[in-house]
Amino acid sequence: MKNLFSPVAARSGWLGSLLLLGALLGFLPGSSAQAQIAIADWACVNKVDDFKYVVSGSNPSSLPGTVRLVDDAGHILYTKRSSDINFGQKFDISQLPDGKYKFLVTVGKETQSFALDLQTIPPRSLQPERLAQVSHESMSTDHSVAKAKMLRRHGERSKAMRTDKS
Repeated sequence: MKNLFSPVAARSGWLGSLLLLGALLGFLPGSSAQAQIAIADWACVNKVDDFKYVVSGSNPSSLPGTVRLVDDAGHILYTKRSSDINFGQKFDISQLPDGKYKFLVTVGKETQSFALDLQTIPPRSLQPERLAQVSHESMSTDHSVAKAKMLRRHGERSKAMRTDKS
């Protein structure tokens, strides 16, 4: 190993060779390293194993926070409440049927949404392959939706008042 990384170490020091080794190990199949799936400003979803995810949030103000798993119809399948500075939940989604789901992380009035798509691919061999994919969704919070509705109503009232004065 010393011979393999000696030229790298000579140019970038031992720290550089350790970073290179870490990067190379990350590309190996079956690597047990935790894979970051999706991250938002203060919430993230990490894949820790096949069909196992940790959904977490950062809550420095200790506001009421929740982690939820909801199905495509909006039915809440799981909820965990916390006011801790850092909170989260590990999910084993292997028993969920195929479909679209969401991990929702809420702190105060802000919500981050992560789409979860579970599907079984028709078999190319004897066993069908099951896939899970998570991605961050941009989502307007209840607070910003309410503000947009209020501004729209205010604009409609102003327009109606101008029409009445004419």
